[in-house]
Amino acid sequence: MWVTTRIVAAFSALVAAVSVSASNDKQQNASAYNLSQLRDRLGSNGTKSFEIPTRLPNVSFEIPPSWGGYEPVSNKPNETRQIYFWMMPATGDVGVNDFVIWFNGGPGCSSLSGILSEEGPLKLDPVTYVAKSNPYSWTNLTNMMWVDQPVGTGFSRGKALNQTMEQVAEDFNGFLLNLYKDFPKLRGKNLWLMGESFAGKFIPYMAHQIYKNEKENMRAGIQLKGIGMNDAFFYDDVIGKELPAVQFAQQNAKIMKLNQSDVDQLVRQGKEIGIKNYVEDNLKYPPAGPLPVPAQFNSSKSVYSSMKKMAKKANPCFSPFNIPGPSPCHVDALGLDPTTEVPHKYNYFNRNPSVKAIIHADNVSYVECSKKKPFDIMKDSKTGFPLNTVLPSVIEKSERTVVQHGTYDYIMLPNGSALAIQNMTWAGQQGFQSRPNRTLLVDGKPAGTFHTERNLTLVMVDKASHMIPVYKPKAAYKLLQYVLGQISEEQLSTKD
Repeated sequence: MWVTTRIVAAFSALVAAVSVSASNDKQQNASAYNLSQLRDRLGSNGTKSFEIPTRLPNVSFEIPPSWGGYEPVSNKPNETRQIYFWMMPATGDVGVNDFVIWFNGGPGCSSLSGILSEEGPLKLDPVTYVAKSNPYSWTNLTNMMWVDQPVGTGFSRGKALNQTMEQVAEDFNGFLLNLYKDFPKLRGKNLWLMGESFAGKFIPYMAHQIYKNEKENMRAGIQLKGIGMNDAFFYDDVIGKELPAVQFAQQNAKIMKLNQSDVDQLVRQGKEIGIKNYVEDNLKYPPAGPLPVPAQFNSSKSVYSSMKKMAKKANPCFSPFNIPGPSPCHVDALGLDPTTEVPHKYNYFNRNPSVKAIIHADNVSYVECSKKKPFDIMKDSKTGFPLNTVLPSVIEKSERTVVQHGTYDYIMLPNGSALAIQNMTWAGQQGFQSRPNRTLLVDGKPAGTFHTERNLTLVMVDKASHMIPVYKPKAAYKLLQYVLGQISEEQLSTKD
């Protein structure tokens, strides 16, 4: 009941705070953008039916020209499955030849949370839901697109099927081929696939499919250059959650409001299942060999699960997405409560139903993260994690692969990514040969560490959450410049 009351109260505040009067609309007729120039960057006479107005309900400022709608996942004449997309042009003088597609995770989580709370030109405040302009919009640096995929996610159309990652990748490649037909100005642009969370399983398989289907994709103008993954599931839960759990508890007890008794219990539990000093003993540069799982390891005695229960008891606002759990407890404006991890239907799209027609989405009840059974099945599918299957070859074929991890993330622990990389072989060697120790600078101040070997970069972003662009937008912005090649690796460690 408390959560429901909190949600309703927050949305009441939204309606009161962001209602835009007719007189204000008249004052805002002057455009903030060169509309004809920006429309011409991606649009044409054939794309007018996809155009979205630059004014949205309950948003007091103009957004860039954009396009939205549906493309089928294949060319089959009876194809009913369609992916929803929302696309914006680069609004600055850079990135006009780049094209970034952003994916949220789940599986089954809509990437429209990316456009409205992470990388887009506006952000919906997680407490008041008031729309604010985002000075670190990725559209300043590149052409951007956000997609609702796999089918069954967000506004996508058609039946959610029990899909393997290979099938998800085939569907997405089919979607791209249709998109590039309708938007011919995308052809030849440098394509980058980027995303977070479960997208770390999607993206490597999608990239592998695009490279595998190279001839047809090249004819269509699809030119993949590389990938970027944030706090990503490219490895399994044992590496990502369990093996680094004791170290994480010891390093973050104060932030998570754990007392010494809690930590002592977790250490004892870790000793019993053989992971007490796992990170210290096994995170080596170069690695000594394949990482072992202790013989006595038992997931039923999970340190990770015990620590989460302790944190929730100590702090009602604890969120695995952002461990400090600031008060008041946030309620994601797109409909996922980051404290309870429960999706709800009180969100921007359902509270403002006219938005759906404006962005060419179907008039359906929008849920940010679907709980449909096929997505639960997909989580447990036998498709191998990219770490052990397609990711090494994708790194080798790409100009750049960037893995980022926020140090305040609990969904997947930061040293899970570090351990995973040290357990992966690519370009003829296992793991990094040197310890990551270069300092990421943002506004001239230390903001993390990074390291690159053999076309793979790992970045640990200090005090960033599971959604790095939400809590550390400046760092995410600078790292995007690096992904796109707009700044060099050396410039990551120099003043902005």
